[in-house]
Amino acid sequence: MKKMVNEGETGIIDNARVIGSNKLQDQHSTQENKQDLDQEQQVDVKPSQINLQRIDVTVNTKLENYSGKITGIIYINKENAIATEAEIFLYFGGVSDFPVYKTNADKNGCYSIEDLPPGFYSIKAIYNDSIMTTMYNIKVLPGQNSNQPIYLTESIYHKKKRH
Repeated sequence: MKKMVNEGETGIIDNARVIGSNKLQDQHSTQENKQDLDQEQQVDVKPSQINLQRIDVTVNTKLENYSGKITGIIYINKENAIATEAEIFLYFGGVSDFPVYKTNADKNGCYSIEDLPPGFYSIKAIYNDSIMTTMYNIKVLPGQNSNQPIYLTESIYHKKKRH
């Protein structure tokens, strides 16, 4: 055993072990975290961020026709009475002043709108200028048929006009 003297600290070394008082053994680590809530902070309210994304697109060559279609039957007031030869207006997205396609239902109340690019559409159907309805968010997927039966209801505008 040896006696060790190191800048005022003494200890005894026994086989590379320190016995007795040592600076490292007696040292305590404390940390205080105080924040003044009234302090002024500078914050950038218009941060800029750049996002880079890698998008891989794989085209399935087995599907030759990417257009879809919307088909269905037009009924009157959920009574399952068929609305023959009703006018149908197709809009891309929501309803606007100008339809992208117009057709009429046949004498069986059936309609079909074909060769549509994939996307969301809205349909407005009118029967005898007094019964109408509008359907929104009709989803057309590539190469698929979206079957949309339409149930017409009497328009409030036309009810007031007749009285």
